[in-house]
Amino acid sequence: AFCQDDPRIDLVCEFEDFYDFEAFKYIDTLLYVANRYGFFVYSYDENEMEVPPVELVRYRTRGEAEALLIVDSLCYLADGYAGLRILNISDIYNIHEIGYCEDATNGQFLQLQDDILYMGSPFKSIDVSDPANPTLLCTMNGSSHDFRIHGNRAYSASDNHRYLEIIDISDPSNMQTFREVEFGRREEGQGVEIHDDYLYYVTDEKFRIISIEDPDNLEILCEVEQGY
Repeated sequence: AFCQDDPRIDLVCEFEDFYDFEAFKYIDTLLYVANRYGFFVYSYDENEMEVPPVELVRYRTRGEAEALLIVDSLCYLADGYAGLRILNISDIYNIHEIGYCEDATNGQFLQLQDDILYMGSPFKSIDVSDPANPTLLCTMNGSSHDFRIHGNRAYSASDNHRYLEIIDISDPSNMQTFREVEFGRREEGQGVEIHDDYLYYVTDEKFRIISIEDPDNLEILCEVEQGY
């Protein structure tokens, strides 16, 4: 949002075929895409950016894919009302499902830590140590629009609640709200990112850089109007 009018940024190419685009991951020369019709794989060379991606594989899913996470030869796919689907993508021309958890519905973001997959929204934890039998461990109340894991804490931006929620995930089967931080009565959380001990938090009104070195004493280092 901050750089959309930046003269230093040039639009190289637009791809009109990416309808209902929800999430993507680019690895080597392959572009993995999740959308409402399923899971797609495209060939794309970043050294020839003007050349549009070429569709290689279209894998239909039972639901409407919202988010994906690629780890080695596995794709964790948040498939909307159909729950979490785990795909073997070691051979992209023979993609097949190896496990699923239909209780883990709706996922706008995925992050894996120590064989535990975290999803939102709502924020939930799933044991994926056995990819063939993923198990839902815990589901929090409320909405988690976006989140990031840092140590044994999850920092969650909520589109329904007007605060940054810090969740204790030291016990994934019994997650608890550690702290709720309200920055403004009229602000709604939109997104978060973490690098080292710094949290980048955007709301519908402001962008903030926050030190999270001590979760009990967050320190706002920078605050900019019109964060979104």
